Amino acid sequence: MNTLKDLNMMRLEKFKFGEYDERYARRAMRKLLPGDNETWNYYKNGRINKRLSKVLYYGTKPIGIYILGTCTNLERFLLENEDVKLQRSIRKYRDRKGIHGIGLWIEPEYRSYGFGQLLIEYAQSHGDYVFGGHTVELNNIKHWLKRRDLIAKYYEVDNGRKRLSAYWTASEIKR
Repeated sequence: MNTLKDLNMMRLEKFKFGEYDERYARRAMRKLLPGDNETWNYYKNGRINKRLSKVLYYGTKPIGIYILGTCTNLERFLLENEDVKLQRSIRKYRDRKGIHGIGLWIEPEYRSYGFGQLLIEYAQSHGDYVFGGHTVELNNIKHWLKRRDLIAKYYEVDNGRKRLSAYWTASEIKR
């Protein structure tokens, strides 16, 4: 992790949350999922909550974004696709306000200062729990399992064989 001295040198008063920015969101998703326009198109067509999603700025420069959605029925959301296999019961999430963490991006030079955690805490403050999908290619499931439970796996058919494509995780429910 970068040092507090480094962070202090960046002048904290220049950091602020801003409203959702479609162009920056698309650029961030291209970095998160290179070559995967299908996923972006799926989410941008009505699943992104633009009021809830936030961009983190340093001055006027966007340095990170958390693209968010809302969900009132996690079970239906996950099971609308027959290739999702639950890893545990998700009954505890019924009738709870879920925040769907669609995409979290921090520019590389601003990582390890806690800005990602700041955006995660922001999302957690707006619902009973936060959940999200993580493609195998991102290779970051261990990171997410530090703060969330594995609730499902998504499989795709590739050359006639099923292969693990993504993990779904969810945070504990706020009491």
